[in-house]
Amino acid sequence: MGRGFSRVLPDGLVVLVTLALTWPMWTEGGHGLARDLVFTPRAPWTLDAIGMGTSLPRAVPLDAVLAALTTVLDGAVVFRVAVAGVLLLAGWGAHRLLATVLPDVSTGARCVAAVAAVWNPYVVERLALGQWALLAGYAALWWLLPAVRRVLAGERSAWFAVVTWAWLGSLTPTGGAALVLVTAAGLLVARSRRAALVLLVTLAAQVPWVLAGVLGTAPATSDATGVDAFAARAERAGGVWATLLGTGGVWSPFQVPGSLTSWPGHLLTVLVLVVLAAGGLQVARREPALALAAAVGIVLAGLAHVPGGADALSWSVAHVPGAGLLRDGQKWLLPYVVLVVAAAGCAAARAEAALRRRDADLGRLLPGALVLVPLVLMPDAAAQTWEVVRPVTYPTDLAEAVAVLDDSPDTGDAVTLPWTSYREFAWGNPVSAADPLPRWTRHPVVVSDVLVVDAGWVAGEDPRAHEVGAVVAEPDGPLAQSLAKLGVGWVLVYRDQPGATDLDTSGLTPTVEGADVALYRVPGVDEEPAARPGGAAAVAAADVLWALTGLVALLGAAACTLRRRRREKVTGG
Repeated sequence: MGRGFSRVLPDGLVVLVTLALTWPMWTEGGHGLARDLVFTPRAPWTLDAIGMGTSLPRAVPLDAVLAALTTVLDGAVVFRVAVAGVLLLAGWGAHRLLATVLPDVSTGARCVAAVAAVWNPYVVERLALGQWALLAGYAALWWLLPAVRRVLAGERSAWFAVVTWAWLGSLTPTGGAALVLVTAAGLLVARSRRAALVLLVTLAAQVPWVLAGVLGTAPATSDATGVDAFAARAERAGGVWATLLGTGGVWSPFQVPGSLTSWPGHLLTVLVLVVLAAGGLQVARREPALALAAAVGIVLAGLAHVPGGADALSWSVAHVPGAGLLRDGQKWLLPYVVLVVAAAGCAAARAEAALRRRDADLGRLLPGALVLVPLVLMPDAAAQTWEVVRPVTYPTDLAEAVAVLDDSPDTGDAVTLPWTSYREFAWGNPVSAADPLPRWTRHPVVVSDVLVVDAGWVAGEDPRAHEVGAVVAEPDGPLAQSLAKLGVGWVLVYRDQPGATDLDTSGLTPTVEGADVALYRVPGVDEEPAARPGGAAAVAAADVLWALTGLVALLGAAACTLRRRRREKVTGG
């Protein structure tokens, strides 16, 4: 009984802290819609879903995966499984990785790692931005590291696990790039054929977005203004480096728990330095590639704050294809956070062992107290995540508009007005959210990709959005005629948005007129179907092959795990 309880206790604690961060998902119905988190009843199969639209493939292959999943499950279900799943996988993987670093680690130390893996500034701030898919890369790394170690030790069946976690962690370009950083560090450390193959596998997981970036029509460079806008920022006195060392530093101040801006934040940074000193070396000895990648990651995270770093980043973003990935600095803390959490588990184990030599009872109680430290230092974490994961109920008139657009695939692009990239919907959460229409209808939709920040605005890369935005701002004559000249066949107006009542809808044909949404037909648009961009078929085929590879690897990994557990039962292991 005691042994069984100790096995499930770390996993149970992960479930509890995940529930604490995502409670509204389970108590309210609807779909996720806040900031970058957008789930709709059915994600569409479109060129944008495979990264062959006119914008950069930032959500590739994520959008295609969501489209596949929502063909069999409602997006409300996918929303809950996805968001809770990445948190659960991170916590469950953390204490299992710790057990590979310290084979005889106590249950208490494993609990410390399990809770810290979920309840830390990096996870909370990224979830508060709605970037759950980036956290899939964070969650996958916990499982990828021990799988790679088994491969390097000669266990052939572990290749299934390597592919599975590399694929899961590469749902977004940044998550995939972080895994490439770790496996590249592994090759530098191991210098073996197997390590090179692991790196090649991780690189293969990036094929969907790399191929779309090469063959697509979207420009591969970005607005250099974003370097300053998205750079890591100090959350409290002491500078940005102290904040980054404490695993915080997200670019948007609105996603930072208030506790991190005062003395708990300072104490957290000190505590991180202590656990790195006490347990970091143990982790580095067992996982040297992680340590090397963590060092590179923290440098990348703060690169904009070193002399000449901001200028170098600005030039790279404006001239080097794909360098826009470097703009959001704090993202690159991903391997560093894994190192810190694993080191926290090792430090807790050392402290527990030292105290037990003096007082066995106190030694057993210490891990229980240490488990509470992340919650005590950041008690308001859930306040940041709840407003993002709280579901919304889409208006029925928006669903009607989607149905009309789905039945009219070749009648010109649709645009959403007022022209802005993020909106606060009266029927949604009291935070800004990305436009849900492109993630719902299979009809081509053009939306603004200009991001308004405190310092001004950051231009997007989509030339089609720039073209439409210019006409919306200064139409050459009546708006209906100006849009028709651009091949825009539909206008969807969110009635609850500032400026909606000032829009000139004369000349537009009302199709759906609801209290929240109005859909208009633009007369005089050529109904010839748009030409498919060259390379779309090749990218779609590559995505299908990518998905099949991941599915086979997942099934193989599951079969190998079941076989190993049966063998352990037979041998009494």
